Amino acid sequence: MTASVPWRLSSDGAMLRAGSLECRVDPTHLSSGIQDILYQGHRLESHRLLSLKIPGLEGAVTGPTVAESYTRGEDFIVTYQAVSPLQFHPQVYWQYRQKSVACGIETMISMQTDVLESRPVVEVTAVHPGEVWHYDESQDAFEPFVGATSDVYSADEVTPVFLTRENGRPYSLLEMAYPTDAHELLLESVGPDEVAVTFRLMHENLERGVIRRLRVATWFLPREDDLQIAAELFRDLLQAEPPLTT
Repeated sequence: MTASVPWRLSSDGAMLRAGSLECRVDPTHLSSGIQDILYQGHRLESHRLLSLKIPGLEGAVTGPTVAESYTRGEDFIVTYQAVSPLQFHPQVYWQYRQKSVACGIETMISMQTDVLESRPVVEVTAVHPGEVWHYDESQDAFEPFVGATSDVYSADEVTPVFLTRENGRPYSLLEMAYPTDAHELLLESVGPDEVAVTFRLMHENLERGVIRRLRVATWFLPREDDLQIAAELFRDLLQAEPPLTT
């Protein structure tokens, strides 16, 4: 964990500068994900990471929709006014994380509603160049992904954990979702040697008075020992507190 405050508010969101990672988050354009990414001196121009699609916030968000935004410790937090016909009250946390030689951003999406029962499906997408590896829980190890790269998988079929390696780069990227949050995974070929991974989160009904917290994360890893480090990070996620409060 870094001793300094990593986030700095700006006119277009918040800038993160911590260790070897720099990036920007614009809470009025959630589908853009984290932007202007610089890791270990490398500009990640062909990546799109932590792109969010939340009911009622799919496009550009007007100023009044953002109720408040602030930093707290290693978090950048944005609360939105009630959106969509079902009156969801979203709150999004972008949380800087660091463990040994790895660093990352964990995004927690907090959903609450005033209606008796609803089902707000949240989607999180990442676009990566390079080869794709998938975590096999039964083996507690990563294996090259050999499934179709344009298909939908249930969370029972495929664990929501993927690692990608871009040729010629000294780092790897890890994308993962809290297992009980994801109900479907979509893999799509979106260009030459480029894959989009989408986690579809929250398949159960959201009841009035319950706050449901959904967790996804992007980690930046050095290429050396990346598979071992990625497996350790997933085990850490499994040990996190259940993302549900009232």
